Amino acid sequence: MPFPLGGTSNHFSVQALRAVGGWDAHNVTEDADLGFRLWRCGYRLGTLRQPTYETPPGDMVDWLPQRTRWLKGFMQTWGVHTRSPAGLGWRGVLALMTTLGLSLAAAAAHAPSVAWVIATMALATAAGLPPETPRFALAVLVLGLVAAWLNGKVGARRAGVSYTVADMMVAPAYWSLLTLAFGHAAWRLAAEPFAWDKTRHRRDPALAIAAQAEVEAGREAA
Repeated sequence: MPFPLGGTSNHFSVQALRAVGGWDAHNVTEDADLGFRLWRCGYRLGTLRQPTYETPPGDMVDWLPQRTRWLKGFMQTWGVHTRSPAGLGWRGVLALMTTLGLSLAAAAAHAPSVAWVIATMALATAAGLPPETPRFALAVLVLGLVAAWLNGKVGARRAGVSYTVADMMVAPAYWSLLTLAFGHAAWRLAAEPFAWDKTRHRRDPALAIAAQAEVEAGREAA
């Protein structure tokens, strides 16, 4: 199945890249768009298991422009490829929906969902009543949280960084910031559709140590 390519560590056949027209200079996540355009033209994508290291933006001043650009580009890519979904085939359409479509829907829904849960709990507590939560809704909430926490734990372990209970507790608040980025992205798509926000990356000592340790382990194994 196709998937939106990431911004780093991509390897292309030059012939294939030229055959699909190269990068879309008007899409601010041209890598995500290219993944689906390659699929349309009969090419296939794969993944390399060897990790690469890139320090994520930490401060809000760097994080928000990056996520805004990603979500704006996802909107652009969604709009382009839903013009003629038949060209993707059913697997391509399913991949487009589950990667870009659900990413956009989740970003839009994070903060309202968290606010709804908090408001429901607060009102029920004030009224002295237990919150009435449908079992199915509660199951979806719990399973979603557990899956997200496990993903975070696995990713942190692979990167060689810590992942504590405190990180798990503040995660819903962090996810809610995606709604802010979603709203900003929608506005920017209308006002400045082709503006590119360059992301500043700062050196992360923990990731640098992990990368160096892996390099030394590889040398010893050789």
